[in-house]
Amino acid sequence: KLKSSAIPAQMTSFEIDLSQGQVVGENAGEHQRSEPAFAVCVKNDGYTVSLERHKIYRILPDSEALQDHELRVVDESGEDYLFPADFFMPLPLPPAIQQELLATR
Repeated sequence: KLKSSAIPAQMTSFEIDLSQGQVVGENAGEHQRSEPAFAVCVKNDGYTVSLERHKIYRILPDSEALQDHELRVVDESGEDYLFPADFFMPLPLPPAIQQELLATR
């Protein structure tokens, strides 16, 4: 467990998980996950053309983006863009589902 003093109050739970390398439930070190990270979009205010609520997106590690409370998100085209971290919730997935999602991208 993380000590509350180690977590800045303004960080979202997803940013905390990313900064600890625990997005998919693995302790692989800071931003060095061996498994891909996925998240579900829960908010798209101002980005309705770019983000679809309730859709699963792949998240790429980006420590600079995290400092600005943003996540690097891969869209359908395979390109990655920065979006507010609080627009997403981490989505732990079994390896078989991760492989399927990566194969279709």
